[in-house]
Amino acid sequence: MVAFEVPQWQDGETSVYSVNRNDSSLYRSVVTLEFDEEMGDVAQSDSVRIVPTLIVTNVVQPLSGADWYFDSVQVVFRRDVLSPLRTFRSVETDISQFEITARYEQGRVQIEKQTIDGSTEEELRLPHRFHSYDMIQTWLRAVPLVSGTSFRDNLVIPFEFRTVPVKFLVLGTKLVTTKLGDIMCREIVLILPTREVRFWYELAQPHRFVGLNDTQNNTQMLLESFQPAHNDTVPSSMVR
Repeated sequence: MVAFEVPQWQDGETSVYSVNRNDSSLYRSVVTLEFDEEMGDVAQSDSVRIVPTLIVTNVVQPLSGADWYFDSVQVVFRRDVLSPLRTFRSVETDISQFEITARYEQGRVQIEKQTIDGSTEEELRLPHRFHSYDMIQTWLRAVPLVSGTSFRDNLVIPFEFRTVPVKFLVLGTKLVTTKLGDIMCREIVLILPTREVRFWYELAQPHRFVGLNDTQNNTQMLLESFQPAHNDTVPSSMVR
């Protein structure tokens, strides 16, 4: 099994990405990270167990000239063991609107989808190893960036009420050109049953998610700006 290492992500860090298709900029994605703590199950000593959590919010909005599209996803997962607790997603286009909530418990996830036509609920049994598809960009920052590293997982896709088996493979070094300059990255390929998506993560801490390439959808995502939580506590090399 791969030993994941929690990166040195910062409370309050904000990343802005451009989403392009066929060399045309369509959307902007703003991702923020916030630290929090929640009360977990009562331990044997009857004391309340405190669970450290990470709240990741990703808001996607169209740029000028693009079709109307608004997608807001918030995923909450444990900072220590990187397991999902819940997700909430709201999507709106010019012809549709829906909201999805997923709540994870021991061995199962409860999913509710609300549309203008009503509400649908379903409970899925979960395999031993799983993560939420909505947390993938942030969660993969914990993968050891060693070429040749590979592992299997199961991704819960609440929108589709299903779990998909996947494989991840860490490839070689890739120099990615962004508006912040050239960033040395490792490429991690997500292998799905019907497609592949290549993610780029900065080699240096805190292993920022720099972008991705989805050849099947002709879509590319690239980092435009990054703001750490506290400039006085972050090395200047991280602030670009």
